[in-house]
Amino acid sequence: MIYQRRLVSSSRSFAGRGRVHPVGGGTGKLVCPWMIGASTRASSSLPVPPGRRLPRTADSPSIGGCPRRGFASILLALCVLACLGAASGCTGSASVCMVSLNANKLKRTDPLIVKITPERCYYWVDDSDNLCIAMKAGRRSIFGDMFSSEFYFSVVLDGLPAASTRTYNVDRRSGRLRCRRGLSHIRSASLRGLVNVWDYGERKLSGRFRFTVKQQAYFVLSGWGGHEPVLLVGEFEAYPGRERGEQILARSEDSMPRSEIKLRSRIGDSGSSQE
Repeated sequence: MIYQRRLVSSSRSFAGRGRVHPVGGGTGKLVCPWMIGASTRASSSLPVPPGRRLPRTADSPSIGGCPRRGFASILLALCVLACLGAASGCTGSASVCMVSLNANKLKRTDPLIVKITPERCYYWVDDSDNLCIAMKAGRRSIFGDMFSSEFYFSVVLDGLPAASTRTYNVDRRSGRLRCRRGLSHIRSASLRGLVNVWDYGERKLSGRFRFTVKQQAYFVLSGWGGHEPVLLVGEFEAYPGRERGEQILARSEDSMPRSEIKLRSRIGDSGSSQE
């Protein structure tokens, strides 16, 4: 008590505004008001009696160095984005590689492999019980069509898998591709090859393909021309989406409708043809 009174008397002589806070085993320590408000982090190094908490100020530490209120806002925003992503559904993905098979021309600047990664891939069953797969990629530019690109690719497979996996033969009506990059336009129609799908009946349909196509380029003066053979290889993960998939399919077969292709009938149905 005598020791504390001496401290009180000395604190009054020190600008007349000091306060004494007993700390630890009965000892006292002089703490000035401006020292408390100056830095709360520095006060965290002082011993605090059990059951007593330091007052919270604007300089109080927070989680991750951010204010607590701001941290809660960030958590709320992340939850809202997660809910919106779940509500919008999955869009699928794919990887398509195009390799030219032209044995008569090879320029030094020609790319050996052109790879495209569509960010939309859907599948559905049409009214004729065909398994349809469509994918798209694109990049728009604020400078106009000269610096933008579009890619549409679709495959229509005859029949449905009897189990979760099936390998399809590709014919002239199976695949359609349409690509535009700046003023360059190309279109392709399938010739022959294979498409393998698995996980049919699940929400996500996976598969891969390898088939040849006939590719044509558009010229301003002469229109569509050329018959360059190209090999298409790739894989995909598609999700249900008939409405969006049909829009992509229509763009992919623009100026190349499948209905105009006549094919030879399958083995065993000789003498007839199917539309």
